[in-house]
Amino acid sequence: MRARDPDPENTRADTEAQRRIERHSLAVDAGRLSEARRILEELAPSSFGPVPRDNEWPLAAAFLVETCRALDDLPRAAVLYDELVSFHDRSTANIPEGDVGAMARYLGVLAVMLGRDDEALAHFRTAIEIDEATRAPGWAAYAKTDLAELLARRGETEQATALLDEAAAMAAELGMSRLAARSGAIRSGL
Repeated sequence: MRARDPDPENTRADTEAQRRIERHSLAVDAGRLSEARRILEELAPSSFGPVPRDNEWPLAAAFLVETCRALDDLPRAAVLYDELVSFHDRSTANIPEGDVGAMARYLGVLAVMLGRDDEALAHFRTAIEIDEATRAPGWAAYAKTDLAELLARRGETEQATALLDEAAAMAAELGMSRLAARSGAIRSGL
């Protein structure tokens, strides 16, 4: 990983890259996909070279994955998968910045996008194990929902239903209404 450069000019560039990632994540969440695409285009050159490979990289990469998914950007998904696969067994946690669960979940999302369902299954299962071991039930619920959605698509409805029930219960307990709605929508389609 590239450490933060002590040169003030480079530090400003690193900070600006992080701010652009935050803005594009908010744009995706607000449904402003053209804005998110523009920012993603700015960050994507040279395998996301403008994004520092420091302690914030896993967290930033998780936001980039969600943007690729929202935009259905397969070429960038492939690049991110290759960049992130070495983090498959790690958390995205960055104590001062936050935590969005196991990196394996984001690899699973990318694998689904790329048509690598068997890899996605393994990644989602790893994410559940990591998130449960690190006492991150909300993130485990997201991984269970993602895994259930893939299993449902493959016709494995019994296991998908059990995972969705677990995820929905956790989402309700934690007040995660969007995840509860997503789990419910998947379940109603079974």
